Amino acid sequence: MSNRGLRVSSLGLAILVLGAACSSGSSGANGATGGSTSTEAAPPSTAPGTTAPGSPTSASTTPGGSASSSTTIPPGYAPLAALMLTSVPRGLALAPDAIADTGATNLAKAIQDAVASNAGDVLRSAGFVVGYQRSWADADQAQHDDIFLYKFASAAGASKYVTGRVAELESVNSQLSISTFPVLIAGAVGLHSQSATSSFGVVVFPKGVYVVEAVSTDASTQDQSSNAVALANAQLQRLP
Repeated sequence: MSNRGLRVSSLGLAILVLGAACSSGSSGANGATGGSTSTEAAPPSTAPGTTAPGSPTSASTTPGGSASSSTTIPPGYAPLAALMLTSVPRGLALAPDAIADTGATNLAKAIQDAVASNAGDVLRSAGFVVGYQRSWADADQAQHDDIFLYKFASAAGASKYVTGRVAELESVNSQLSISTFPVLIAGAVGLHSQSATSSFGVVVFPKGVYVVEAVSTDASTQDQSSNAVALANAQLQRLP
């Protein structure tokens, strides 16, 4: 079962609070090879969410949730992957990319993961270059933390994408009661929703040519805003 499927079944949220990792192995979920049409030189065409030819078939983790040295990073994605968190503030375990359908992200995968019908236009107009994703969860899959780190051709494009992405999140989750919350990160927007059985918090912000989407979900009524902020701040510290 994919990370997305676990998230939906355990939280009862509509697709997708965040448009997180897609169903593993589904047709198109990992993007067509060479799917990136960015304004900068695209990474090699190894399909995002999969390993490079001849490499191990799945990522692994060390005790405590840190990425181990056997985690496979396709050529061309290593600089962005090096900026990603390997552990999260609330101590959840890092999910292998092959299970969570995370890892290297080209344009095709970024469009599918965003869920919104206009995602391609939003990403292209902002100058999407390349992305990387990681996901963490507790043992019973009730709690999830997700980080999406995307690089754009310019800082102006990154800021533009934040505006578009927030609009996407509000549109896709329009059936939920969503409220904003303050985040002490320049340019950041925080969104939160909770029901009788689930809660999510998401923080989206730009930093130079990068955009971070930090998401915390829980199959409870506990407000996830503070968890999302802590996750966002932790990722911010990794960026140049």
